[in-house]
Amino acid sequence: MKKLIVLIAVLAFVPLAFADNFTLQSYTIAANSTDPGLVINTAGVASTPSNFVLNPGSSVTFDLFQIWTSESVVNPDDTIAKNVGVSFTFNPPASSGSVTGSTFGVAQVFGLIQYGQVSWSGPSVVNFNGGQYTFTLSNETFNVGLFGLDGGQHDGATVEATLTYSQATPASVPEPASMLLLGTVLAGLAGMVRRRKS
Repeated sequence: MKKLIVLIAVLAFVPLAFADNFTLQSYTIAANSTDPGLVINTAGVASTPSNFVLNPGSSVTFDLFQIWTSESVVNPDDTIAKNVGVSFTFNPPASSGSVTGSTFGVAQVFGLIQYGQVSWSGPSVVNFNGGQYTFTLSNETFNVGLFGLDGGQHDGATVEATLTYSQATPASVPEPASMLLLGTVLAGLAGMVRRRKS
């Protein structure tokens, strides 16, 4: 009986993991649009606002934007890496961040195979009131062609975003739910004590 009471008391104070809402309110893409460097075009495909419900430790992957070039060939200046970036805002949780990387053209095997490449420097780690999440973008190859680029949006690629609810803090545990659990445990203990007396 004492072991049961101790177990119930311990469970009453174990933090509960609840799912939280993540709403992508906006995002902007900045990429090289003039020579020198590979000229890049982008078009957002994720609608805003987009809502996701995640438990701590879980993630979701979704299409964020399309990337392509309308150039027909990778010239020497197109192989120069150019900055690319994505800024984003979530609410809830009230937070924002950015992911940076680079775009460049590639010509392999004496120019036989040509394509564009986007590579990201790493995920954005964002702390908010209640926890932490990471926002990661996928590296992509686009407009692959022979002896030139297959230019245009049709032969481009779609950059995916992965949102990972990496960590929750105790502040994100709803207080009413904790109090309800504690009240249930105390009521159960009171019932056991009453039954034992009678």
